[in-house]
Amino acid sequence: MFRKRRKRNTPSPPGRQVAIVLALLAIGGLCIDLSYQYGLVLSFSPLFPMAGAVFLTGGLILRLLAAWEIRCTQAIETLVTSGVYAWTRNPIYLAFILLMTGAAFLSRAWPSAIWVLVGTTVFYWLAKKEEGDLEAAFGEEYAKYRKEVPLFLPRLR
Repeated sequence: MFRKRRKRNTPSPPGRQVAIVLALLAIGGLCIDLSYQYGLVLSFSPLFPMAGAVFLTGGLILRLLAAWEIRCTQAIETLVTSGVYAWTRNPIYLAFILLMTGAAFLSRAWPSAIWVLVGTTVFYWLAKKEEGDLEAAFGEEYAKYRKEVPLFLPRLR
């Protein structure tokens, strides 16, 4: 009576995503720790905690909204294009970039800017790597979605 749909594996296995996030967190923590040990910290300004709080809050909200849209990270039955996925193709990666940026502002450690750049590069590489897998899995539907929705930063219009 009911046919069971064949589920597709996600383009980026959750284990790889967790390993990358943990590695980036370790690098960020080490970067901030060493910055404090060697005095590579900018002087206090009230703008740093305010900017950090804005980026952290934005990243957390975006991550929760993206998780709500997917609801499952193990298997994908259809291409998710609603909610935050209508604004950006990679809201989870964008959320982590925002969280790293917020942590960098809160730490006031100027070398953490390098950490944010490295993290952004890693997430960009991952997103580009996954595009081929998504196009193979969803074909023309993904190609159309890719043309309409930006990789990371949402369009302002």
